[in-house]
Amino acid sequence: MKIALISPLPPPEGGIATWTKEAESFFLNNAIQFEIIDNAVVGKRKEKITSTTRLKDEIIRTISIIKKLKHTISSFKPDILHINTSCGRFGIYRDYLCMIFARASHIPCVLHCHCNVADQLHDSIAESVFKRMVKMSATVFVLNRSTSDYVENKTSITPILMPNFIEIDKNETVHRAINERMREVLFVGHIQKTKGCFEIVEAARRFPDLHFTLVGPIGIEFSQLKLPPNVSMAGKKKHDDVKRYMDDADAFIFPSYTEGFSNALLEAMYSGLPVIASDVGANRDMIEDKGGIIVPVKNVAKIAEALDFFSAAEIRRKMSGWNINKVERSYSKERVMGKIVDIYTEILTKSN
Repeated sequence: MKIALISPLPPPEGGIATWTKEAESFFLNNAIQFEIIDNAVVGKRKEKITSTTRLKDEIIRTISIIKKLKHTISSFKPDILHINTSCGRFGIYRDYLCMIFARASHIPCVLHCHCNVADQLHDSIAESVFKRMVKMSATVFVLNRSTSDYVENKTSITPILMPNFIEIDKNETVHRAINERMREVLFVGHIQKTKGCFEIVEAARRFPDLHFTLVGPIGIEFSQLKLPPNVSMAGKKKHDDVKRYMDDADAFIFPSYTEGFSNALLEAMYSGLPVIASDVGANRDMIEDKGGIIVPVKNVAKIAEALDFFSAAEIRRKMSGWNINKVERSYSKERVMGKIVDIYTEILTKSN
């Protein structure tokens, strides 16, 4: 089995790039032959992901990726091309071109949507291209049920729910000590409007006895914002530092406006944090009604109600244990990547 993977590698860290690094280690540990065609951002966005996308950079990026794909097809001769897509404004067309080249060489394609697709397709042309890609694919992976419903409604093709994953140490028993009094609430992600950070600040004003820490790249609309004294913006941190913030927190808050399948939320669950999350993407699938509280988007009042509910240590204790168990049960790298490899095998069996 030889897999060509079109997917970004760091820098920058996070998102699909983190998925790529972990998939790479799984392939190596399981003796699966692979080649990665790195489609990471270029130009200023490589240093700062919030920088404006430039057409010139995207053209250069596309040409480079197509050249790498052609070389990989001719020299590596992959059995399957796995395309990780964020369905971005430019990326959707680049991914479509890659699929056309693969199909011309009779290579089956796996289309893996790392986003909430309906939120990313901004016009009818992009939607039409996406539908063609789905119909050209041997199989389609999606992150959450809303995207699954969208794909099936638009194409009559049923995709496969494929969550993100986390490395689980089988020799380690994860347990979290729960403080009787809640003091620290944590957010991890891009500190920007669409992640619900304005709502976090407004909720913080109602809870002066709680401290709210926001970790991640700070968007321009927040860089000059006057914050209440119980809110801190820590900026972008390395992964090990983020884990320490999670260790020090009592609850995790994630009121994003749109989401695919959040790695930050996944790590918060595995660290045993009870969660307040908006009803978008895979959030409800992840915490269900046991690992936290789902709130409507842009609803500060419901966030406040959830924070009040979390004041009881026993409630947080039950949620903590449930979240750890859910991640170990459903979102380990071995389980998810093993399922992906099984599907590769099914595709090759059907094509031979």
